[in-house]
Amino acid sequence: MGRLNLDNSFWLQDTLDYREAVMNKLQMGYGLEVFKGDFTNSEFQKKMTDWVYEKTNHALQPQFSDLINSPEDNAFSIISTLDYIGQWTDTFDTDDTQKGIFYCGDGTQTECEFMNSEDEGYKFHDYLKGEDYISTALRTNTREKMIFILPDEKQDIYDFWNGDRLTEILSAWENDECSKAKLKFSVPKFNCSSKTDLKTIAEKMKVNQVFDPSSGAFAPLSDDPLYLTDIKQEASISIDETGCSVASYIHVSAAGAEPKEYDEVEICLDRPFYYIICKEGVPFLIGFVHNPVE
Repeated sequence: MGRLNLDNSFWLQDTLDYREAVMNKLQMGYGLEVFKGDFTNSEFQKKMTDWVYEKTNHALQPQFSDLINSPEDNAFSIISTLDYIGQWTDTFDTDDTQKGIFYCGDGTQTECEFMNSEDEGYKFHDYLKGEDYISTALRTNTREKMIFILPDEKQDIYDFWNGDRLTEILSAWENDECSKAKLKFSVPKFNCSSKTDLKTIAEKMKVNQVFDPSSGAFAPLSDDPLYLTDIKQEASISIDETGCSVASYIHVSAAGAEPKEYDEVEICLDRPFYYIICKEGVPFLIGFVHNPVE
């Protein structure tokens, strides 16, 4: 059993002039819900936060200030929500779950429960060894996968997403560029909530044009010089022996034969790591576990 609900909405300041043909195409071609109103109006603000609450299956209800800092300057907003439950194809045995130490990025340690698995017989797992990280994935019965990325201990965890790193990892997994191994895998159970500034990550990945007022990036939408000011994500995610559940929103603001012999590889996620949940190579959640018990 599982579910994957992705919803998207476009919120427009009603005093600005938008091209109706473009808005109609967004509604008809991409299934966006389009709303027009005044971002300084309390009823319109409540309509936005209630929309997030409804589309995340009542898991997240942000304050309007979590979405928009300066409503008087906001030209438009895009909100995308995710409501997801997935069950692992190969569930973990609860008898193998053991307490262990997780080494947090700030130098502290915390005790948490680690789920453990070890391939035997015909069983093997894919893994990806990059220049400064190692990665593996858990697959779900509904064809999603959760990719775990463990940067090397000497790698600066906060500078990991520079350049084309995301494309590199997703492409490798999607194009079957991984190796196979008898994998010994340990991952902490966690139930985490986070708020992430995706604008910073986008800028590190050199996605800069949409933040430049003079770029004309949104010229097809309006004659006004529109540009993005913020990209924020709030997410709540938990994983256990049976699967994964996620609620999140992203808010964009504008101003059979003999068994083959495989190497043995051990991946123990006992220090800060990243995860990507994707389907058919398209990511719908990227996150970071700094402390699995917070």
